[in-house]
Amino acid sequence: MRKTSRGDDAPRMMRADRPKDAPDVAFHPPFLVVALAMTGWVLWREAALPFVPAAAARPLGAVLGAVSFLLFSWALLALYRAGTNIPTNLSATTLVTSGPYRFSRNPIYLGLAIGFAAVAAWLNSAWFLVMTVLFVGLITAGVITREEHYLRDKFGTAYVEYCDEVRRWL
Repeated sequence: MRKTSRGDDAPRMMRADRPKDAPDVAFHPPFLVVALAMTGWVLWREAALPFVPAAAARPLGAVLGAVSFLLFSWALLALYRAGTNIPTNLSATTLVTSGPYRFSRNPIYLGLAIGFAAVAAWLNSAWFLVMTVLFVGLITAGVITREEHYLRDKFGTAYVEYCDEVRRWL
């Protein structure tokens, strides 16, 4: 192996940021979140499109925000406790089926989608609802389906059985 700029012996990479044993995702989810949030923010600032009564916007946004934060945090904690890697450019070491993964195969992405809906409600911006739909579509096509293929190859029957029992989103 060749030395990296860090001075250690790193595994050979398929791409600059992806080892061989990792899902071949089209993009890293944090980049999508930032891009869609920035797009939604610019559109909201340029042309506000309210979609709920003003009195309901902040309370609804707060509730959705709390649900988003709790679900996202619970999912990260489950992965951390299982000792597996969290970033999509690293290999999965364990098939996690506990915590929120008993109810959704993608609770982190579900939490992020609810987060977009929370911002939509808080700002009373239909633009962020559009960003929510775009997030779900893009994360499904560019990340989730690729992660599922990788996990099926890596964990075999155990993953197939898990998919039979637990839905992709809810």
